[in-house]
Amino acid sequence: MKRHFVIPLIVVLASAGLLFAQKTVQKVAVVAPSPRNYQAARDIIVRSNWIEVPFESADAVLVVVNSDRRNPLSQHYQKFISLKSEAETLPKITSDQWHVYVYDIQPDSSLSERNHNVSVGSF
Repeated sequence: MKRHFVIPLIVVLASAGLLFAQKTVQKVAVVAPSPRNYQAARDIIVRSNWIEVPFESADAVLVVVNSDRRNPLSQHYQKFISLKSEAETLPKITSDQWHVYVYDIQPDSSLSERNHNVSVGSF
């Protein structure tokens, strides 16, 4: 029998807020391919005192997706549109496994994963 470790979403939210202790981040672009994902992203933004802005004005990118995959997204993207496209093309399944990613925006506008947290359970 497989054992599943449940990480409450509040832990994910708290760790997402702590991620930026090393860099001042106030503005985030959001990738959340469904209304359910977007609501989770909005909750993270509110708890972290961030502001949602377009990618061109962002300090970082917050991505929330549901997937049964271990690592549904890559660690690096050359362009924001590539990340957004990949997140939107993930299989549309109802999973109770939440993936919260934060990507740093590099000077050349490429994206590097800063953190990836997984939570199991309803949001």
